[in-house]
Amino acid sequence: DVSQLHMSEIARSLHTRLSSELSADNPKVIELPESKSISYHSPAFFLEVIPRKRYLTLLLAPDFNEIDDPDEIAADASKWTFVMFAKHDGGVIVEIRDDEDIENAMPLIRQAQHLVVAGG
Repeated sequence: DVSQLHMSEIARSLHTRLSSELSADNPKVIELPESKSISYHSPAFFLEVIPRKRYLTLLLAPDFNEIDDPDEIAADASKWTFVMFAKHDGGVIVEIRDDEDIENAMPLIRQAQHLVVAGG
């Protein structure tokens, strides 16, 4: 149960808003609590949300070069040795600190979900 996952009030509030956006986009998305994160599947993995103290780290499954990021909010995860508390591998990292970040990240999340579905 995601409600049992330890996270700060700030991170929980951001996750609640992000989760609402994801389920509004596609009610069939599966949300799975991990030990220190939440992964999303449709049916394959496309997103992992990792709570931090004052923000969320999003790890998107596609390679960085597969994502169209006109706002340049994403980072190439392949340049990181590892992502702390991540259970899954992904190629794209995005930080969410407020509602505007959620709004800006949603197109990237939709792309990730589409790419996973199309490729799988």
